[in-house]
Amino acid sequence: MAVGHAVRAVYLYSGMADVAKETNDDELLEVCKRLWRNMTRKQMYITGGIGSSQYGEAFTYDYDLPNDTIYAETCASIGLVFFARRMLEITPKSEYADVMEKALYNGIISGMSLDGTKFFYVNPLEVVPEASEKDHLRAHVKVERQKWFGCACCPPNIARLLSSIGGYAYSLKENTLFMHLYIGGEISVNLSSKDITLSVSSNYPWSENINISLNMKGESTFEFALRIPEWCRSYNIKVNNQEVEYEMFDGYVYIIKTWENNDEINIYFEMPVEIMTANPSVRENIGKVAIMRGPIVYCLEEEDNGRDLYSVYLSENPEFTYEYEKDLLEGVVTIEGNGKILLKKNWDEDSLYKSNAEIKFEDKKLKWIPYYSWANRNPGEMIVWLRNTYL
Repeated sequence: MAVGHAVRAVYLYSGMADVAKETNDDELLEVCKRLWRNMTRKQMYITGGIGSSQYGEAFTYDYDLPNDTIYAETCASIGLVFFARRMLEITPKSEYADVMEKALYNGIISGMSLDGTKFFYVNPLEVVPEASEKDHLRAHVKVERQKWFGCACCPPNIARLLSSIGGYAYSLKENTLFMHLYIGGEISVNLSSKDITLSVSSNYPWSENINISLNMKGESTFEFALRIPEWCRSYNIKVNNQEVEYEMFDGYVYIIKTWENNDEINIYFEMPVEIMTANPSVRENIGKVAIMRGPIVYCLEEEDNGRDLYSVYLSENPEFTYEYEKDLLEGVVTIEGNGKILLKKNWDEDSLYKSNAEIKFEDKKLKWIPYYSWANRNPGEMIVWLRNTYL
């Protein structure tokens, strides 16, 4: 079971994985696997955050994942990516890259403002400004990113991770090139004694389509392994817009063929809006849901939805729509859907409790933004897990 200071723990586990790999220590590797399973299946937030307690910045116990007193230090998620990358090097299983992607697109880049000048140490999933101001148990939960910290580990840690992102997106094992993350750009590799340049063109994670073109002299026979994300229910992979044979193993599609110059791999990952629920053992999220599209976790922010987000419910028929807004938050896909808000009209400020109170709701249109982009406008409330009317 993962215990102790979350950042130090995942740094230690990363080192353990390195030692297990270099010394072929199967017993140590099995310990790494057990720690990985416990962290990611019982102690990890939907955003890839780990370390739920402010006291000791630490893990606590299984399924203890509070949203408003959360810690989830940015460096802890970065350390989780370090650990995942090392486990991938030992055994290329998509579950490791899935967690890398979850943390990178949500719990890590949420730690940095869009202009790169302010940072979060703590990455909450629910914020009420007055609580952060007046409740000492929530004083560590900031409503706005800070310019700096007394312990300034998070800003440089984000910088070094993002500057080395290519080493997480791809890996090479013998004559197989693995693509773990679908990030636009170019990579140069040597396969079968051939220098090959791959150009990745995509607007992922907003777009469902990814194109990879190969540039080389002549031809080369090698294996290309493409991760199928855990969130993807339907996908299609072609080469030069033609069906291609492949094998599926441990979450990767393996294509082996003789590749030629200007070959293009065409990938389609279906990205519907998904309603997520937590394991019933996560007591804080009983009767609540979260919204995702592709690898992106979404949140409601006061800027778009008004105050008292704790009293907002998702409707039985949300009828989601989504669109790319290029001028909002430096370009994001937003989601809209039907919700309800609990009315307070039949309560006066002097009535704290009532018997047989009449509960009334009012229809409300809701707008979600990507979680990582919250707190880049006016300070206000934010919530990831909202109540719903059908659970």
